[in-house]
Amino acid sequence: MDPDGEETEGTHWRYEEAELTHAEYREYSVDETLADQQCQIDYIAMMTGVDMDM
Repeated sequence: MDPDGEETEGTHWRYEEAELTHAEYREYSVDETLADQQCQIDYIAMMTGVDMDM
């Protein structure tokens, strides 16, 4: 939307950006990788009917 509240043509994106040190990025990257792996394990367990609760 433009400042007058009218719809404008095209695609518009809004995003957040941050600057990270190398150490901060490595920590973030590991956390994201672990979360993704856990989601994949949970999905496979659900699809095969395996109970992962111990």
